Amino acid sequence: MASISQTISSTPDHLVNPAHPLYLHPGENPALVLVSPLLTKNNFHQWERDMVVALETKNKERFIHGTLPCPPITDPLYEAWRRSNRMVMSWLTRSMTPSIKQSVMWMDTTSKIWCDLKDRFSHVDKFRISDLQDQILACRQGESTVSEYYTKLKILWKEMELYRCVLTCTCLTPCVCGLLSRLHKEREDDYVIRFLRGLNDNYAQVRSQIMMLDPMPSIVKTFSMVLQHEREFIGILPKPYVPDSLAFATLSTDPRFPSFTRPTSTTSKTIFRNNKFCAHCKKTNHTIENCYFRIGFPVGYKKSKPTTKTSASLVTVDPSASPQPLNLDGNPTNDQFTFSKDQYQAILALLQHTKDHSSSVNHASVHNSGTSFSFSHWIIDSGATDHICPIKSLFHNLHPITPIHINLPNLTIVIASFSGTIHIGALLLVDVLFIPEFSVSLISIPKLVSTINCMAVFCDSHCLFFQRSHLTMIGAARKVDGLYCFEESSNLHHNKVLQSSPITESKTSVVNAVHNSALWHHRLGHTSNSILQFLSSQHSDITYQNCMPCDICHFAKHKKLPFPISTSKSSHLFELLHADI
Repeated sequence: MASISQTISSTPDHLVNPAHPLYLHPGENPALVLVSPLLTKNNFHQWERDMVVALETKNKERFIHGTLPCPPITDPLYEAWRRSNRMVMSWLTRSMTPSIKQSVMWMDTTSKIWCDLKDRFSHVDKFRISDLQDQILACRQGESTVSEYYTKLKILWKEMELYRCVLTCTCLTPCVCGLLSRLHKEREDDYVIRFLRGLNDNYAQVRSQIMMLDPMPSIVKTFSMVLQHEREFIGILPKPYVPDSLAFATLSTDPRFPSFTRPTSTTSKTIFRNNKFCAHCKKTNHTIENCYFRIGFPVGYKKSKPTTKTSASLVTVDPSASPQPLNLDGNPTNDQFTFSKDQYQAILALLQHTKDHSSSVNHASVHNSGTSFSFSHWIIDSGATDHICPIKSLFHNLHPITPIHINLPNLTIVIASFSGTIHIGALLLVDVLFIPEFSVSLISIPKLVSTINCMAVFCDSHCLFFQRSHLTMIGAARKVDGLYCFEESSNLHHNKVLQSSPITESKTSVVNAVHNSALWHHRLGHTSNSILQFLSSQHSDITYQNCMPCDICHFAKHKKLPFPISTSKSSHLFELLHADI
């Protein structure tokens, strides 16, 4: 027994005493990762806090603070200290990203690594402080619960306290004025105000009650009060609006659930969603911050189609007590959305009045003697200020414009918000207004003449359009029931139009007087016969006759002209010298 007690007493304390700073548990190894996430250039304060807590649990925090210096080499604890120091160094480097690890892996002690990291990453980042202030001010509850919203604010506040902590008194004799406690209280009140201001409008009542308390409760107490209000609010939802025609509707009967709706697997999931209520549109499942009726519907938003599943049926009651629902034919119906007979008559009268009014607006100027014009007809209008088209597919590039109010002859006004470009045969119409309410397309004579530099000639049965520069016909319109309708593929030949037009009589006589293909060959830059034949098939003014190539075309194929025939002769050497320069 004496030998065993002597052996125990002779064992070093750092090997058996867990409270010794040099004690290493058998389960500890260098491959441990004490902190997650790893240290980066942006999360040092959070990583530092987690690492200090982890090292304190292992009784190794004195190594990073430098309060446990290295003993002399002759000291028996030197090897134990060196082993523990290497262990803590491994824990630190295992909790860093590879780039940071490479910069500290050659340092000898843990305290040097810790000081180097603090010097590099613990400086005050004013840009990060600015970002935190913006995030705290912009933080709102939105679609989050109260607990999730409070957690987001709590994270931002704690990170801000790392940069802007409340100062403490360092005097040897503590102050008794209570200034520090007042500073702490003011910061706590700021947290409460910020938390309450970010809540949704559903919590307006509890928010006003807490704001009027004096003194203001702590942030933890405030969160508890709002959380209780949220739990109570889940069961209090606004009742949906029920129209008069559905006042006598009841839930569909079921032998198992006679007085309430059939429970589904999604009921428990939707209960918590329904606690959101919009004070703007008086609907659930969203808040006023995300209400499309207030901020506008996004581009491409499609409204949900009404479900065809009937969840209500009509109660059998006395017809004299309530109107019986009818369909458009006057027959009874069992659909959910029902109307009384008087309501249907009023709706039909309103629709008929709207239809007649629309017909009088769109067709008053295009109906004559029972003839109607379709959407594809383009009517020449000398009194219109702009081109108008109701067919969206005809536009090549449709773009939004500043809304234009168009006054119609019946004193009604339509608004055009889009315009574009349309090609009709050889005509190019620019700035064409897209108005779906119209039933015909209009070509404005003032707009056409000013945009493409053309002229319009009105005859008894046609309207002809010519280019001003070379008097080429670019379009024609035929008179139909008193209106000139543009023809995209005109059957009038250009040459006939030119000959029949008194404006171009002199020019036509000059052109038709020349029937020499050689002249066209010279005018077109000595073109080949194949090209001249093709042009003649496209334009009747150009005549073609197969003839031999001219001298210019023949000489143009030669590399150089031949020498003239020489008449000089010599009988001796060098009697005649000739130089070809």
